[in-house]
Amino acid sequence: MIDLRGTPTYNGRYVCYNILGNILEVSSNCATNSETKEEVQIKKIGNAFNNRIDAKRTLYEIKLLCHMDNDNVIY
Repeated sequence: MIDLRGTPTYNGRYVCYNILGNILEVSSNCATNSETKEEVQIKKIGNAFNNRIDAKRTLYEIKLLCHMDNDNVIY
């Protein structure tokens, strides 16, 4: 396994080491869970509730992931 240097986030639980994409106010980072060594994706949505359309899209995406019982959704 390759040892990648990254930035600890969320009280050190996750280590972000790669930016997958950055579009407008949404950034997606590849990270590793430091407890389970599992690779995860962290999606940060800035200003998600500044306007009604973005808020609806954000909530719709979260609702879909929860409805599919996706284990990768952390709330």
